[in-house]
Amino acid sequence: MPGNGGRRVIGPAKENICAVVVTFNPDPGFPERMAGIAGQVSRIVVVDNCSAPRARDMLNATCVRPDVDLILNDENLGVAAALNQGVRRAGERSLRWVLALDQDSTAEGFLVETLIDAFNHYPGKERIAVIGSNYFDEKRGKRFIKNDRADPPWIEQTTAITSGSLLSISAFERFGPFREDFFIDHVDDEYCLRALSKGFKVILCRRPVIRHPIGAAMAIPLFGKPVWTSGHSGIRRYYMIRNFVVLAREYLFTRPGWILSRAYRHAAFAVLALLLEPSRGEKLRMMVRGMRDGLAGRMGRLPA
Repeated sequence: MPGNGGRRVIGPAKENICAVVVTFNPDPGFPERMAGIAGQVSRIVVVDNCSAPRARDMLNATCVRPDVDLILNDENLGVAAALNQGVRRAGERSLRWVLALDQDSTAEGFLVETLIDAFNHYPGKERIAVIGSNYFDEKRGKRFIKNDRADPPWIEQTTAITSGSLLSISAFERFGPFREDFFIDHVDDEYCLRALSKGFKVILCRRPVIRHPIGAAMAIPLFGKPVWTSGHSGIRRYYMIRNFVVLAREYLFTRPGWILSRAYRHAAFAVLALLLEPSRGEKLRMMVRGMRDGLAGRMGRLPA
C-alpha cells in the first residue's frame, strides 16, 4: 500500500482544483460548457491538439479570462500527451487536483462538490488516485451506475472514464503520467489499472454529475427495435483494438475479470460494426491491423 510518508493528505477543494480540457475542433457549444465549470474550480487549462483555424479562433476568444490557460499544440499529440501537459501546468501553479473533462461533456452545477463529498466519505483517502464521475449518457438516455442513491456516496471501481474524473496530482507524480504511446483510447483504463497495481484506489461518485455522449454511438433499427452500435471510425477501432491487446497482455493475470469483460464488449461491438455499420471492409482491415500491431508492440500515433 502506498503510504503518505507522514505528510498530511491534501484533499480536493475548489481552491486547489484545476480543470483540464483537451480539445480538437470543438463545436460552438464549447464556451457555454466551459462557463459551466469555471465557477467550480480555481483554474482551467485548455489544451488544444491542433484544431482548425476557426475552432482556434473560438478558443482564443473563449480563453481570455485570467483564470484560464490555453495551450496550443502545433500538431495532434494525442489525448494522453495533452492530459499530461494539462496536469503538469496545474502542478506548476501549485494546484493539487485536476478535473479532467472532455470537450463535449456538460458538467452539472454540483459536479465538484459531489466529487469532494465522495473523497470526504472514503476511509482510505491517502490511497485515492482517481475519483470518477457517474454520468448520464445523453444518446442512450441511461446512467452509468443505476443505484446512484445508495450509501455510501462512492463505489470502488477498476477503471473510470477520463471525463469528470478528479485526479490526484500527488498520485500522478508518484506512479507516472498518462501513457502517451496509447495516443487515444484506453488511455484512462491504462492509467487506472496502473494506479491499482501500485496500491492506489479508483472510486466513483454514485450521483450522476456530468452529461456525456459516449463515443459515436448510434441506434440502428433491426426487426423493429433499435440496436446500439459504437459507430466508431476505422482508425478509432484500430486504436481501441491495439491498445486493448496491450492491456490484455499486461493485466490478464492480475485483472482477469476486467480484461475478459472488456474483451467480450469489444467482440460484441466488432460484430455489430461488421454487420450493421457502413465502411465495414475498412473497419475490418483496421481492426486486424490494430490486433497485429498490439501483439507486436507497435505503438504511438498511426502514420497518416
